Amino acid sequence: MTVEAVKSPSRIGNDVDDHHDRDQTLTIKKSLAEVVIYLLLIAVDIFYLSEAYRLHVQVPSPHVGPGGFPLIIAVINLLLLLGLLFISLFIKPRRTPQERVAFSRPLSVLAAVAILIAETTLLKTAGPLITIALFSFLLMWVAGERRLTMLAIIPPLFSAAIYAIFVMALGVYFD
Repeated sequence: MTVEAVKSPSRIGNDVDDHHDRDQTLTIKKSLAEVVIYLLLIAVDIFYLSEAYRLHVQVPSPHVGPGGFPLIIAVINLLLLLGLLFISLFIKPRRTPQERVAFSRPLSVLAAVAILIAETTLLKTAGPLITIALFSFLLMWVAGERRLTMLAIIPPLFSAAIYAIFVMALGVYFD
C-alpha cells in the first residue's frame, strides 16, 4: 500500500502512464481507507480480547504470566485503535487535504498473509526460534527487502528478542 498524490480526475487518462497505472492499482481516499482498516482491526482485537480473557480466567496467576499478558496487550491495543479511529474521524480531516491511497501490490499482501498463516501452523512443529526467524526472513523478502545483510541479521535478532522478552523477562516458556 502506498500513499500517492493522485492527479485530478480531469487529468487522469491523458497520459499513457496514467492510464496504465489506473488499470493496475486501486485508489481510494486515505481517510476512508484508515477508517475501514481501523474498524477491521478493532473487530479482530475484540475477538483477541475475548480469547485473552478466556485464557486469563483459565490460567489465573498473581503475576502477569501467560494468562495476563495477552489480556494486557489486547486492552492496550484496543485503546490505541480507538484513539486512532477518533483521530481519523474527528481531528485529522480538518487539518489535512484529501490524499488518496493506491493499492498496487495485492499479490505481495496475499503472499504475506499466506506466510503468516503458514507460520502459525508450523510454530509447534518447527519451534518458535526457527519459525520466527524463517518467517521473518520470508516476510521481509515479500515486502521487498533485498539487502542480504538485513535479511541475514534482522530475522535471527527478532527471534532472539522475542525469546528474551517472553522467556527471560516474562517467564513464559515455549513448549
